[in-house]
This record gives sequence, structure tokens and C-alpha cells, in this order.
Amino acid sequence: MSNENKNLGLIVTSGFVAIVLLVFPYFASNFQVFLLTRIVITSLASMSLILLAGYGGMLSFAQISFYGISAYSIGILVMNNGFAFGPAIFISLIICLIIGALLGLIVVRTKGYYFIMMTLSFSQLVYLCALQWVELTGGFNGITGIPPIELFGYPFTGNLRIYYLSLVVTVLCYLSLKRIAASSFGLALQGVRDNERKMAALGFNTIWIKYCAFVMGIFFASLGGVLAIAFYGMISPGAVMLNSAVLLLFVALIGGITKFEGAFVGSVVYVLLEDFFSQYTERHMMIIGIVFILVVLFMPKGILGIKLKIGKTGGQS
Repeated sequence: MSNENKNLGLIVTSGFVAIVLLVFPYFASNFQVFLLTRIVITSLASMSLILLAGYGGMLSFAQISFYGISAYSIGILVMNNGFAFGPAIFISLIICLIIGALLGLIVVRTKGYYFIMMTLSFSQLVYLCALQWVELTGGFNGITGIPPIELFGYPFTGNLRIYYLSLVVTVLCYLSLKRIAASSFGLALQGVRDNERKMAALGFNTIWIKYCAFVMGIFFASLGGVLAIAFYGMISPGAVMLNSAVLLLFVALIGGITKFEGAFVGSVVYVLLEDFFSQYTERHMMIIGIVFILVVLFMPKGILGIKLKIGKTGGQS
């Protein structure tokens, strides 16, 4: 397949997806818009993981933690301290970046299993704080009754407005991440992923490259938490528990952890699977777990990996 045909196919596919995302909600039911919004928000959180794991070789379980920290921060500032949403969102992102910057100083100096264990330990620490720091987080009940988000005097009430807000933010983040990946920094990050010793021998500061990528990933994950609190109007410890971190990994793997587009594909599969099987059994998460195992065994590069493989085979014929 020639490059011209590939580019044309990419443009047609992108245009079709864009039209569906923009037009479909007007003809969909409230529940369908609800599911579509969940897909969009989950995609953003998953893209932050793909930046680290797919492009940087750093499998982080801390992404869901910063998703939760930003959401909890907004809930506490708005409900307990009377902040408006604009300042609350700004402060929550600053809090996440400060915590992430401090955590990054430690974790980027580790590799492989040690990196995974460090981020996993942090994730569990955040979960325990959310569950047991009752005076601040509300404990098991979390923070509920958060009013609709209002920015610059415009209230985002109703599923449709929240959906388009989430869509715009997620698309902007996607374009930013694509630009980062294609930049000299992104290429250096992929070089560190493939051979860190060689990159260091060439004069690159590999620790600094991984640190910057880690902080960037935290920022995008935190934006996912902002959208989540605007969408759900609540936050509870369940959002930052280990299951949520694993599900985020599931989304990235099933779509394709080497491409940011895989986050959207994986989100579609996960949300639709959960919605379908939850109607018939309370053990729907067990079924999703089985799907996760099958994907790891038979589709290690995810759904997009199959598409790329087919494209290469077709080009050779």
C-alpha cells in the first residue's frame, strides 16, 4: 500500500470518526451520550499511560492516582472551601504537578519491576488516604453533590454540554500528545525506551527525559480527573483503587499501547463490554478479566496492532 493511499485512508477514517463524535449525540439517547462521555474521558486517562508505557517504556500504575487527586482536590475546594470551579481546577492541577514532580524525582531513577512497584505503592497510598482520611475525603462515601461545573460564567449542565466539553479537551490533549511524540523530545523518549544505555552514551540526559515525560503524563491524567468530576459530580475511593489502575492498563493494551489512538479503541471496547455484560451478571468484571488475559496472550499489540500487521501484509502482496 502506497503512502498516498495510507494518508487518504487515514484522512477518511479520521473524518468519519469526527463526524460521528460531533453529530451522533444529537440523535442519541441520554444513556448513549453518557456512555460516549465515559469513553472520551477514559480515553484521555489512558493516553497519559500510553505516553509513559508505550513511548517511554515506563509502566505506571500512578496515572489513576493523579486522576483521583485532581478530582478530589476540586471536590474539596468547591464543596468544603467555597471555591469557584475555575480556580479549583487550576489549583488541583498545580497540586498534582507538585506531587508528581516530587514523586518523579524518585521513580524515574528506577527501572522495570522497581518502577512498577514504586508507582503501585504510591497508588495504594493514595487509595488508603482517600478511604481513611475521612475528615478530608469523606472516606468510603467520598465527596458527593458537587454542583455542575461553571467556567467563565457558562454552566455546563446536562449530558450533552459535558460531553462536548470532554470531547474538546480530549481532542486537544490528543493533538498535543501526537505533537510531543513527533518532536525531537518524543523521538529521544522512544530512544530511551529502546536502549537507554546507548542514548546516554550519545550524550542524552536520559533521567531528565524520563522525568519530563513522567510529569507530562501526570498532567494529562489530572485533566482526566477534572473531566470526571465535572461529569459524575462525585468522587469516591473506588476511582483510585487498584482495580481502576488495572482497567486503565486494560484499555491501553486492548486498543494498542504503542499508539494514542489505541486509547479510544480500548475505551470503546471496555465501556461497551462492561455495559453489555453488567446487564446479565454481577460478575461482569470477571468476564472483562478473561478478555484482558486473552488480549495479552493473542493480541499483545492490541487491536491497532492487528490492523498494522494486516496493512504490512497487504503491502507485501
